[in-house]
Amino acid sequence: LLLPRGGKMAHAKSEKAPGFPYVVILAAIAFCALVPHAAHGEDTRIPIYVQSTSNDTTGEAFLYSLRERINRSTRYRLADSDALSLFQLRVVTLDQNPQYPGYSTVYAVTLTATRIVEPNLKLYLNQWVGYCGSSRINECATDVLAGMDATAGPIVESLRSSFKQR
Repeated sequence: LLLPRGGKMAHAKSEKAPGFPYVVILAAIAFCALVPHAAHGEDTRIPIYVQSTSNDTTGEAFLYSLRERINRSTRYRLADSDALSLFQLRVVTLDQNPQYPGYSTVYAVTLTATRIVEPNLKLYLNQWVGYCGSSRINECATDVLAGMDATAGPIVESLRSSFKQR
């Protein structure tokens, strides 16, 4: 998934590849983010940035619950910005019925990942749409996080195992 354009891994030599130091720095950052350093007390959870657009109270509560669940996760943590994240959740919510505001929200969530070799480009990974009543906000947030983990988890484990082999 995190391959350069064309889908083939390029074997760059430092004397010929103009962006080589940049790629090495990004690989080192990814390594530090993915390889456990628990002995030093560092947070080894994977950074996720949540970008949201919401104008309804139920949607805001859903987003709050989603962020709280990410931060309480043993695998993931909230990132302060898109640039500091490995994965991004882009969420939009709307009142399900404007005549009865606050009873429910509809949401659309897109999961993207940062390309290690081209960090300004994001890879589309998955998307979800759903309806959430105000009494089920926590369950909806848990469902979105579980769906994100089902998609991102294997990528994280693959990156961890490839760094362990080096």
